[in-house]
Amino acid sequence: ILINGVESQIKNLPINKDEIEKPEFITELNRIVHSVDDFSSISSIISVRKPYGLSTDIMKDWEKYKLPPLNNVKDKDDDIRVLTARGINYVSKNYPFPQIGKAFRNYKVFVPYAWGNWDEKRGLGGAYSDIVVGKPYDTCIETYLECGSFKTKEEAYKLAKYLMTKFARALLYVNKYSQHSTTAFGSIPMQHFSEGWWNLSIKEIDNKLFEKYCIPKKIEELVELNIQTKDESNIVEM
Repeated sequence: ILINGVESQIKNLPINKDEIEKPEFITELNRIVHSVDDFSSISSIISVRKPYGLSTDIMKDWEKYKLPPLNNVKDKDDDIRVLTARGINYVSKNYPFPQIGKAFRNYKVFVPYAWGNWDEKRGLGGAYSDIVVGKPYDTCIETYLECGSFKTKEEAYKLAKYLMTKFARALLYVNKYSQHSTTAFGSIPMQHFSEGWWNLSIKEIDNKLFEKYCIPKKIEELVELNIQTKDESNIVEM
């Protein structure tokens, strides 16, 4: 068959996400991290999509879900804050959430459901938007995933810094095949934040993580070169 005078080519296009090839240094990083005896994934502390059961269109079509609307302004002192794509909205403390996130009464980190815009010109995974440290009783709509459950803001902030490291986002990329990140956290190892260096800067924590997992210098350099740089200014308190 000729198309515009040129013979067509038959190509084996990737139709299964497992067939999409990742860079060798990313797969090697993943292999090394998984070889640690006590490896467990951070995915166990990442919520499902819609942790509070609120769809994105709740903002304009709440009647469809038979729910009260979200308010732009705070009505009472005990109103609950709801993180949305447009900022913070409010509902009463008795709002009938379709479900309640595991960290409802604790500090947590809100990460965009579509985290990493998949623009490879900005690095592997693309550009990563800010993440938010939430207080007890803070909630969110479908735009965000709820991560972790902590008694103190300091603990939640350590998780936020961890997620912003290039180490963690390189491992997120292992299982990331679109902007959506819901099921992409499986290769990021759980941390218990017991080391004193979690109080350091994100850049310094990155160095400590590469040390902790005995990552070869060449892989570390490639991660540094190919993953977008983020810092503490990209962590917002709700």
